[in-house]
Amino acid sequence: KKADDQFVNIVTQYNIDQTGKNNETLKIQQALNEISGSGKILYFPPGKYKSGQLYPKSNSRIIFSRGATLFSDTSSIQSFFPTDYVENRRFIYLNEVENVEISGQGVIDGNGSYLRNRFGDDARVRLILAVKSKNIRIEGLILKDPGSWNTQVIQCNGVILGNLKLLNNTDLSNTDGFDPDASSNVLIENCFACCGDDNVAVKVTGKKGLAANVNNVTVTGCVFLTKKSALKIGTETRSDSMKRITLINNDIIECDRGMAIYVNDGAILDSIAFINNRFERNHPDAQKKAIHFEVDKRNPD
Repeated sequence: KKADDQFVNIVTQYNIDQTGKNNETLKIQQALNEISGSGKILYFPPGKYKSGQLYPKSNSRIIFSRGATLFSDTSSIQSFFPTDYVENRRFIYLNEVENVEISGQGVIDGNGSYLRNRFGDDARVRLILAVKSKNIRIEGLILKDPGSWNTQVIQCNGVILGNLKLLNNTDLSNTDGFDPDASSNVLIENCFACCGDDNVAVKVTGKKGLAANVNNVTVTGCVFLTKKSALKIGTETRSDSMKRITLINNDIIECDRGMAIYVNDGAILDSIAFINNRFERNHPDAQKKAIHFEVDKRNPD
């Protein structure tokens, strides 16, 4: 009974529609606000939950049960637009928070394919965006169909992304998997990611003053598929240094570049290690295919 008292059922406590018919942004946000610092766990039971942009708060635990799907409202794109200086569009937004755990066996669905088809580039929405936050754990979930990068952490410290399944639309451009950006002490472990763009890209985009040195990022025990780079550092490197980046014991089923380092912006890289990663098959690079076609055309024999 005592353990049961730790859980706050979002359906029964906040009268939330679990059929997916109604947009429940305000009620879900109220629950997120009230769970903060309470020591209790916000629980999503099986069901479908429609929402706009959400802001988890510090000192919170949120659990999605198997059969629970939180999905973005596709009627408008405006609710996913920036609300502050951070320009990226986003669905789940952790801004300057600490001690947050989002876990379970449920699904967070960005409906990016539909939104991109309907709203074009305005629908380049991150599924999860964390900025200037620390002690963040996201674990066990299926993170599905973002309109752009799936999970980006900017200027964060102490992030664990574990046992996640990223299912991006491989026909959409720029659907990265994990983007640790200007962050330190990041662990990505035992995850699966199928992406249309980079599976992992450790980088420093440096927008709006959000540049910082990178220190201690590890990617291990993951299984990846992509049309582009699987294990990548860069392209953006707008910091003084990026160091102690370790990519170890990962299995790449398909990619066009297995291991990539793009230092476009002058950072010094130090202690970079690609160790015991296994690569199964190549996805043909579109640019290389075009070049080969031209060569073959001139030399039919």
